[in-house]
Formats: sequence, structure tokens, C-alpha cells
Amino acid sequence: MKTSLFFLPSLLVIALSAWMPPAAVAGSETCKNVDIRLKNGTSREMKVTKLQYLEPDKGQYKTETGVFGIDGEQNISVGRTFTIAKRDLEKVNNEQIHFVVTYRLRVDNGYSLPILQQMPNFKCTSNMLKEVVLTEQKI
Repeated sequence: MKTSLFFLPSLLVIALSAWMPPAAVAGSETCKNVDIRLKNGTSREMKVTKLQYLEPDKGQYKTETGVFGIDGEQNISVGRTFTIAKRDLEKVNNEQIHFVVTYRLRVDNGYSLPILQQMPNFKCTSNMLKEVVLTEQKI
């Protein structure tokens, strides 16, 4: 059986891709092993419910999942911190990004409606620690 010359370039690309390390093929776009420390800088207990970051090339927010307790919420007492350890943030290595954090503050008989706080831009680099201080917002 003859092998068509039409398929030869495709086979060569596949063979080279298998031989080359993944970083050389795909580029190093993931900002790896990022520790994110959320600090409650308000005067009330809070429940953090969502952490998002902007993917610059898409202009869309990506939600970090599986970081807040079984019920998807993380209680943080006044002045305390909660660390999300060793997260890999896709497609943002060495890019200027920002976080958007959604949380609810303790009120008389429960918690406030969700509050969104957009944090300042920063350059995401692998193995970094980023502290995010959540401040009092109108409720």
C-alpha cells in the first residue's frame, strides 16, 4: 500500500509535536502555582462566593472553581485571611490581569445581597503570592 505524499507533512508535524516538550509546542501561557490570599478588610464577617479573573485575549472573565468549601462559600472573620493555594491561572502568564471577588457581608438576620469588588491590575507571574484586601462597600 502506498503512502500519499499529501499526508507526509501532517505525519512530520505529529512526530515533531510528540518529540518536543509541551512548553515548546503550546507556549507557556499558564500562570502557575499562584497563591491568592483574600483578606477581610471590612468591619463585618463575610462569605466569599466567587473569584474571577479577566483573560485579556478573550476579554472574558474566568471563574476559579472548587476553591470555597462544600457549599461554594467561604466565611472570613473580620481581619482574617483565607488562602487559595497553588492555583494555575490559564492564559495570563506575564499579563496584566485583575480579580473580581463576589462576597456577602453579615447583616442583622443573615447576609447582604452579593457585592462585587474589582481589584487593581497586577502582572501575573508563576509562583507569586497575591493578597486581595476586600473593603467595605455600600450595602
